[in-house]
Amino acid sequence: MNNQNSVVPITSLPITQKHTTVVVEPTAFVDGFEPTSYDTAEMTTMLWVNNPQEQWVEIPVPYSSENFSASIAVISAGPDEYQDRVTHVKKIKGDLTRFVPYLQRMGFTPEQLDSKKELREILKGFRVAVVLLPARNLVLKITLSAMISPAASDAARKTFSFKTYAPLLSFVPAPGRVSLKMLVIFKALDSAPRTIQQPVVTNPFGEGVDVSQPPVVQDIHGDRIYAWQWNIDPVVEFTYNYQ
Repeated sequence: MNNQNSVVPITSLPITQKHTTVVVEPTAFVDGFEPTSYDTAEMTTMLWVNNPQEQWVEIPVPYSSENFSASIAVISAGPDEYQDRVTHVKKIKGDLTRFVPYLQRMGFTPEQLDSKKELREILKGFRVAVVLLPARNLVLKITLSAMISPAASDAARKTFSFKTYAPLLSFVPAPGRVSLKMLVIFKALDSAPRTIQQPVVTNPFGEGVDVSQPPVVQDIHGDRIYAWQWNIDPVVEFTYNYQ
């Protein structure tokens, strides 16, 4: 299949396993907390996907990212026709209403999505990749460098927050027991002490599921490490501030 005219923006591709690693780098401190400064979150996600039929799909990435860094690769494509496996993400263009179901999964209300102006504002920091998926069980690798901007409420620009999704919103856990693992590493600088608040874990996509499982937390040479393993699809929000 070489026709990209039938691209489908996916919101429910089943996965059987997922590993995400996030490394938060204190780049805003290096820039002196200037108005344009931001921290970065280097994210790598491996997804074991059940794809029932060969199809072109759009995979949105819900982060403002440094353009050079973001890509999606079909690792276990198999046949020679899938040799070109790496797809770099691009800014979202065209009819934005096709992303309304995706944004609804993120928790946006119909009132927030009822105009083109509002859709453009929400999606301007997102990126999307158009990927050819073979009909088989396969592994996708998503990599990006997300920009973590300071909170608007902090005039000193030293408070930051970001969310991670397990899995990304284009995917859902397949029926049965699914392993979703997340490792988050906050890299430290001796000259930039910071306080990390308790991560907030929610499950907006499921009913009556306990998300209170605490992470394994370790401090190694100043770096703070959080590790989780779930069988649900939570959202984790981190907030931290520099002193």
